[in-house]
Amino acid sequence: MLRRLLMALIGLMPPILIGCVTVPLYQASVTDPAQGAVLRAWSSGKTATFGTFIELVDDRLLYDGLRASDEAQFGTGVLVNPGVRTLNVAATYWGGLINYTGRAKLTATLESGHTYILKAERTGTLITLWLEDQETHEAVSEGITAKASRWIKFP
Repeated sequence: MLRRLLMALIGLMPPILIGCVTVPLYQASVTDPAQGAVLRAWSSGKTATFGTFIELVDDRLLYDGLRASDEAQFGTGVLVNPGVRTLNVAATYWGGLINYTGRAKLTATLESGHTYILKAERTGTLITLWLEDQETHEAVSEGITAKASRWIKFP
């Protein structure tokens, strides 16, 4: 009996240990928006059918489940260090029952005092994502096109 219990516990160790592995959170070293760059997500409007989300900055989570806030990304934005940044980003198109999500990895050089918006456009099952300067409307990253995964939203 004790042997079976011990074997069961040993069998459960790998999933438990894998569940404990976490990606570190991103934390900008600057605190003043004039010294850093601000990243913002984008949505198609109040009844958003299309929106973007910044998931990782330099391979670090922008938010964990407890700190996730649409207001931060869509409202005031998120402060990051200036310089070359790698962003893991996503865009989702909500088409009713069938929805599309595309993901990409963008590289951009961000300048202090600038605000950048993650933009996206959808053509069929392809979603193109890019980062653009809010003031000049110029792209600061290459546009990456990803084949979107389709998923069904259950009511």
